[in-house]
Amino acid sequence: MAAFGIDFGTTNSAVAVFSDGEVEVLRIDSPPVEWEQFGYDRVFPSVFGYGENREPLFGWAAKLAETETKIEAVKRLFATEDHVTVGDEQFLVDEIATMLFAQIKRNVAAESGHDLDRAVVTIPANSRGRARQRTKLCAGMGGIEALALMNEPTAAAMAATRRNREDQSVMVIDWGGGTLDVTVLDAIEGTFMEQTSSGIQRCGGLDFDSSIMKWLAESTPGSEGWSGIERSLLR
Repeated sequence: MAAFGIDFGTTNSAVAVFSDGEVEVLRIDSPPVEWEQFGYDRVFPSVFGYGENREPLFGWAAKLAETETKIEAVKRLFATEDHVTVGDEQFLVDEIATMLFAQIKRNVAAESGHDLDRAVVTIPANSRGRARQRTKLCAGMGGIEALALMNEPTAAAMAATRRNREDQSVMVIDWGGGTLDVTVLDAIEGTFMEQTSSGIQRCGGLDFDSSIMKWLAESTPGSEGWSGIERSLLR
């Protein structure tokens, strides 16, 4: 029986399957062909948008679209926001997250042939109450039962020690697109015990990008007249 894990990331998402004692990160999207050799087909950008004809765009199609009608990092809004504006249209945050989970489910079926109906879903180490509940809710509304929620660095630590049965203590630093998370975990006789896990919100790659983009824009003469698309090209 196959077991699935979903990393619903701030900037990118991924799906892995555990079957017959082996783990495989699944093909989940269709990036430009020349990128596939680098594994980008196993990454689903957590981006939603829509095109000129209001057709919905997800993943690589949304990320690479030259349009201002798109949004990424919707997961960051779970703890604080109910609505978000994309272009001139307002959406529920949960609606966008649900659509992303549903698209991940469809992509896994189309690209890898698996029925992703239930999975363990990872969350930031400092994710609390409302954000945790909304992650589980949106996965369910997207057709994926969240069997459990697991801290992202804890999941990484368990994966790193899975093949090494020696008793050990592991510290994992998960510096992602949205957060900086750290977990210390003991692996003893095949049992994992989390000693501590914590994180810092808004200390990820997106924040570095934003700071660099702001500095470049402020340092470039005439940048005050740039459009949103022109500013996004700095990224």
